[in-house]
Amino acid sequence: FPSHDMDVTDNGIFGHLTCDGSSFDCVTLERHDIAIPTGIYKLTLYTSPKHGLVPLVNGVPGRSMIEIHEGNWEHDSKGCILVGEKRDVLDKTMIDNSRKTLASLINLCKGKDDLWLIIR
Repeated sequence: FPSHDMDVTDNGIFGHLTCDGSSFDCVTLERHDIAIPTGIYKLTLYTSPKHGLVPLVNGVPGRSMIEIHEGNWEHDSKGCILVGEKRDVLDKTMIDNSRKTLASLINLCKGKDDLWLIIR
């Protein structure tokens, strides 16, 4: 899953997530003060006590339990990656359709053992 096209703002880091071999394409949102560093990270599916089944980003230096989960604003994350269909047209500080986008991403991940996230 390559992630690219970062837009760093005071309201979060807005990025873009695509999946090789699929038409899946979404926006991402991370906290601007604790971004995940550039790198290649192993993804595994994990059952979160708070968010249910989510992709988990493994191997981030100095951090653990970084989930990819639903949320619309930067404050919906304690340091995880939020996914959504698009950046909101009227409120550029948020992303839209997060639950639906996360469900699509999880469906793509199911049954795959070799999942990687590339942050550039």
